[in-house]
Amino acid sequence: MRIKRRAAAVYICSLFLLGVPAGTHAADALLEEAVGLAGLATFMESGATGMVLAVVNGDQDIVVGYGETAKGSGREPDGTSLVRLGSISKTMAGELLASLAAEGRLSLTAPLQRYAPQGRPIPGDAERPITLLDLATHAAALPRELPVAAPSGTVPFAWPTAQDRYAWLASYTLPWAPGSVAAYSNVGFDLLGAALEAATGQTYA
Repeated sequence: MRIKRRAAAVYICSLFLLGVPAGTHAADALLEEAVGLAGLATFMESGATGMVLAVVNGDQDIVVGYGETAKGSGREPDGTSLVRLGSISKTMAGELLASLAAEGRLSLTAPLQRYAPQGRPIPGDAERPITLLDLATHAAALPRELPVAAPSGTVPFAWPTAQDRYAWLASYTLPWAPGSVAAYSNVGFDLLGAALEAATGQTYA
């Protein structure tokens, strides 16, 4: 069951315990303590509908769910629950970009235009186009969110698509030169994900 941000704010907590005494029993005891009252207190203070807590100590781990996957569902979340990644996906996109660059499959300074759908122009100067690195470092001169209202009845998180973003981008005027100013942009990472798909021939998922 996919938990939507607006339906259920879900917190994923990963705690790494250092300096733990040797021995499985000691590790198990610490893990149980971490997900006991401490975990419950974290959940209660969060105000979330549901929470998944993962605690790792060496090769020992434990995953515990609190609350519900959605209000009134009566279903407690667990280690198999699907949650919206949110900005954690930016770390994944950055790691994928760096890995592909290290493998020689793309260049960090490659222009976004190279991976855009045919016929979709990308704003920017030919001498200083928007690059993949600009997207990954919030330096592409793009807004935080797409400044376009979602169509009525749109399924949450199903819009905008990559095509929607590229269609909007074609008529967008950059407020400053790419690479000159850093400004947080979810749009930039959305476009980076689409570019990585084009570069690898695989879906981002």
